[in-house]
Amino acid sequence: MTEKRIHKLRANAFFDLLRENSNEIITLSFDCEKNLVLPKVPDQSAYYSRQLYMYNFTIVQGSSKSKLTKDNVFSYYWTEEKFGKGSNEIAFAVFDRLNKIDFGKNDEQKILRLVADGCSGQNKNSTLIGMCSKWLVTAPLNVASIELVFPVTGHSFLPPDRVFGQIERKLRKREVIAMPSEYVEIFSESATTVELGQECRVFDWKTAVQEVLKPPGSWGFKFKECKRYFLKRVRSGNVVIRGEVNYKNDLGTFVGITKKGKTTRLIDPDEISSGNHQVKPLKLRDVATLLAKHFGEGWRALQDLSYCANVIPEQIENIETEEESHNVPDTTCEFIPELPAILV
Repeated sequence: MTEKRIHKLRANAFFDLLRENSNEIITLSFDCEKNLVLPKVPDQSAYYSRQLYMYNFTIVQGSSKSKLTKDNVFSYYWTEEKFGKGSNEIAFAVFDRLNKIDFGKNDEQKILRLVADGCSGQNKNSTLIGMCSKWLVTAPLNVASIELVFPVTGHSFLPPDRVFGQIERKLRKREVIAMPSEYVEIFSESATTVELGQECRVFDWKTAVQEVLKPPGSWGFKFKECKRYFLKRVRSGNVVIRGEVNYKNDLGTFVGITKKGKTTRLIDPDEISSGNHQVKPLKLRDVATLLAKHFGEGWRALQDLSYCANVIPEQIENIETEEESHNVPDTTCEFIPELPAILV
């Protein structure tokens, strides 16, 4: 009972930070919506078939009490064959948003607060922290520090989830969705849409950060247990970090996280071209089979399925799985002599 009470108190402390509305604090909360399938069809076989994915990463500027409008809700979208869905994609979407925020006059001190769930593969990792460190070095001088806040497990309802709820209600009214533009049309009703690789440049933050920052295990505090991270600039042009395991107590100390002889300014990611993410051929074959079942063998000639026709090669139907290629009946026979009855 005591552990449960402490768990709830920590959850309330997290939401207190998310509700905080101050002129000195600029809050960004972000999250990924569940994978949206292409094609979306009312077919039972679609439940058992692999499908192509449309990704929607939403950023909301403002506290949890702020009204959701297209001016403070931003939807970054991309399809599976263009980019993956990991820490690198999250980092460059947040980086693009940070560069477009108006932080006001130089005499107005600001604290940037980033709030996200604790998914280590996307949000809570050195890639995102390294990107924030690089941005802070070149950020407006009135940005005093960056605070990254992560919720306790089971209490991660964020403002982007409200946006996802609006999108889901509209998606339920559409039985068939075969083009990414149909999803974008729905996104645009609730947010300002940005296509990754087209309307914003994409960088390889993950590789660049690993070359400059130490591994999180050598940062001087328990990285996984921390719920808050504070970043601030120092005179040398570098960035130091402090980790806190609680939401209200500040007990940690700032430490440097760059490798010997390197500074945060040296983080210089290379640009990534769109369409470099490889989709597994077997997955493409399953999607082609699903399209043939639902729309017929001539599905490639349909204008509404032009996206799938461009992504899926025509020869994909002939690809065999490894199990299928080895599933050849053995026709060789081997003579086994009859054993004596006493041995049997």
